Amino acid sequence: MNEIIKLSSGNIGGAGVQTVNLRELHAYLKSGTEFRHWLKRRLEEFDFVQDVDYVRSFLTVADKGTGRGEYHATIEMAKELAMVERNYQGKQARLYFIECERRLRAVPAPVDYLSDPHMLRAALLAFSEKTIELQQTIEKNAPAVEFAHTVRDIEAGIDMARMARLLKFGRNTFIACLRTDGILMENNLPYQKYMARGYFRVIEGTFTHKTSGKVEPTFSTRVTGKGQVYLQRKYANVTAEA
Repeated sequence: MNEIIKLSSGNIGGAGVQTVNLRELHAYLKSGTEFRHWLKRRLEEFDFVQDVDYVRSFLTVADKGTGRGEYHATIEMAKELAMVERNYQGKQARLYFIECERRLRAVPAPVDYLSDPHMLRAALLAFSEKTIELQQTIEKNAPAVEFAHTVRDIEAGIDMARMARLLKFGRNTFIACLRTDGILMENNLPYQKYMARGYFRVIEGTFTHKTSGKVEPTFSTRVTGKGQVYLQRKYANVTAEA
């Protein structure tokens, strides 16, 4: 895998994570907008939160005696920024970050854990934390178990039209409601915070114009099983006429 943008070890929200320098990402994406304007707009559009999605530091430029803000983001935030750029560089960066995540999640061979006490302790701690988190999730979602059992396509999710039918809404009315409630943007893509919670997936495809042959990227929103439970709870008592 070619290293498009270098990852660094950092700390965001008290957790050790791999981070992406946003100035380097901006330079690679070739957005055509000055960095500070580009970053301000993206932070406002997608509700990224400092010390949760990214951290800021102040770097002094020795030869000029001045300083500038440096921003380092999680891979998840960097992937989202790449996706919404909607150009070739954005697509390549997104695929690169997906591969970085896959490699970071790769499980070392059991012999590595047995031979390294630090890795073994870390693995046991992570297992304990995950078990507690899973138990809390089960308890929190207990009232929605009956509905969740009817949900299909958990991994792939379902499209907005099908979700609207489940809630007895018309598709356009349902989407308008999600926009009004600040869940979907004007382009019908979910805000980043709802993506981060695992409620939605965005499927990327392509569209070829019949006359010009030009190929353009397309993006469609799908509701995950977790998102279906959330939306059912939120809109179960709302009628299409409301």
